[in-house]
This record gives sequence, structure tokens and C-alpha cells, in this order.
Amino acid sequence: MDEQLSERIVRLAAGRWPAIFGRLAPVELGEAMHRAPRHVRCPVHGGVHNDGFRLFRNYPETGGGICNTCGGHSNGISLLAWLKGMSYADTLRTLLDELEGQGASLPSPPRKSGAELERERQARLKEDRALANRIRRVWRSALPLDDRRAEPARLYFARRGLRVYHKPRVLRLHPALEYSEDRKVVGQFPALVFRVSDERNCSVTLHRIYLDHEGRKAPVVEPKKLMAYPSGFRTLTGGAIRLTPASRTLGIAEGPETALAIIEATGMPVWSAIFTTLMRRVQLPKQVSRVIAWMDKDANGAGRLAGQALCERMWSEGRRAGAVAPPLAVKPGSGSADWLDVWNRLGRAGFPEWLRDPDSDFRSAVS
Repeated sequence: MDEQLSERIVRLAAGRWPAIFGRLAPVELGEAMHRAPRHVRCPVHGGVHNDGFRLFRNYPETGGGICNTCGGHSNGISLLAWLKGMSYADTLRTLLDELEGQGASLPSPPRKSGAELERERQARLKEDRALANRIRRVWRSALPLDDRRAEPARLYFARRGLRVYHKPRVLRLHPALEYSEDRKVVGQFPALVFRVSDERNCSVTLHRIYLDHEGRKAPVVEPKKLMAYPSGFRTLTGGAIRLTPASRTLGIAEGPETALAIIEATGMPVWSAIFTTLMRRVQLPKQVSRVIAWMDKDANGAGRLAGQALCERMWSEGRRAGAVAPPLAVKPGSGSADWLDVWNRLGRAGFPEWLRDPDSDFRSAVS
């Protein structure tokens, strides 16, 4: 039912998202609409510099946008749910009321001439090509982690209590990647780059973790960033960092380091969804019949809600699903506890025994 309603809202809202955002989120999205498609301060996590969030060039049609830290949203439904902290179902009802109820007076999309539409299409294509070329350049310039020049990556894994992950199709190290603040390049740093794939396992973008040469996180405001990607070509919704091949049992975690800790502790194949918003919507291959949501324990409950939403959707798809939370208290000032914290403090003993059985059928999938 929600899927049918979602399709209906997408159809009704096409071309009307500026008016919808102007009514439902004028404070949060006002600057982003004014400056689109340029970056502004993220309306959810903030950030010191005004380069975290942007609406896509075609947002009047789709409502889509992306934050380099919080993740991307291919349409306005998903974006508003994230922005307002609402459930997807509540967001659908709010938008339906806005489009057909009290907000039925929303202006219709302005009619554009064929020449205007063609200019917009060409501008989107130009931007998408530039973004795709940048992603390709970064990936091709990156090194496998066994390269002698990838020492910052090896040191980083050692400092995080993890083995070095040698999967050059998924993870590499760029030796000197530009870092920008306020749309200005302020330096170059070694950076881990993780390949992020869509539901068809096609590359969409790269997730970056900037480092210093000693294997620590780089001394920058946002050491973890998602690269802007060509929204007209691909969508991040449903995607993930596929750290392992899928098997009958598959774990879903948030951050890639957390996922690698789970793999090391249990042998379970695990994908990283990167953000809670993507964890809710990750799409899995048909052969996956059991899903484990490895939730972060966040002070605001976001990890728990994302894990529960994922499990509910998996059960609705006919798969078995369960969620597990770290057996650690959230330290004051830290904001969260995750399974990498468990790995470093408790080792394998901190993981549920039924998920660290050495005879489990999933161990061969990550060997």
C-alpha cells in the first residue's frame, strides 16, 4: 500500500517540490533551494563549514538531495523523512495531505518551453558527467592496500584494532586526495576510499575516510565524506558497501569499520550501509534468506530505529531477520557505541554466541 501511495505522491509532486519544501520546511531548506545545486550547511547534522548538503539540480522535479555526512536521498519523500525525523509512512500521509488536502492550492509546475527543458537537460548531463569522471579519477588513482605506499591505511587498521582488509575491488587508498571546506581545497591527505554500489551492484560513488600519514583520522572537520555522485545516472537508495559476497545469511551494519569488526569476530558476511537512512532501505539479492541488523547504540535511538525498520521490511519480503545491539553503555559525550567498540573492549566474547559459531555456514563466504 505504501509503495502505491509513494508512486502516487512522486507523480503528483513532480515539478512542485520547491513549493512543498517552502510550506513544510522553509527554514531547513530555504538556503539550499536558493543556492541549489551548490552546497550549504547540513540542516540535520550542521557542520562547521557550509559545504555539507545540497539539493540536486533537478530537485524541483524529484525533491532529491545529498549530505556528504548523512547520506543521499533520491526523492523528496525520503529527504523530508530524514529532515523531520518522521517515519516513511507518516511522511507519505503528510505529503498526501499537502498535495490533495489543505495544500491543494500548491502552484502547478510552471510550463517551460522546449528550449528551456533542453538547456536544463544539457546542464544536468554536464554536471553528471563531471561528477562521474571525478569519481573514476579518484578510484583509478587509488592503491591496493598491499602497495608499499598504502602504509597510512595499514596503520589506520592497526590503530582501529582490525586486520588489513585486502579487497581492491571494494577498498583502496588514495595517497593524496584533495579535501575541501567551504568549496575551497584546503589540503591533501591519504584517504581510504570505499566503493559504494547500488542494488544491482553497479558503482555509484565513493565513501572517503581522510587520514594523516601516521594512520590517524586527518585533522579536518569532517574526516568521513561521501562523494557527490551523478544523480541522473544512478541512485544511492538501496545501495551499500559490499565488503563481502552475499550468502544465505547476511549482516547489515552502519559504518564500514564496524562491519569489518563483525566480519573479523564472527566470519559473517556483512555489508556497510554507511548511514541509518540507507540501512533502512538497503536492497538485498534473492539468495539472502536471513538478515542480521547489527545496530549502533545511539543516544538518540537512531540506530535502533533503523535496525527495527530494516527487520520489519525483511520479514515483509519473506526473509528471516533479527537485530542485535552492542552490550555496552553509551559513554557520556560519545553519542554512541558500536560493534567496533565491542571488538576492541571485549573481543569475540562480546558478540552473541549464536552468531560466532565457527561451524556456521557463512564462514566460507568471507574466507
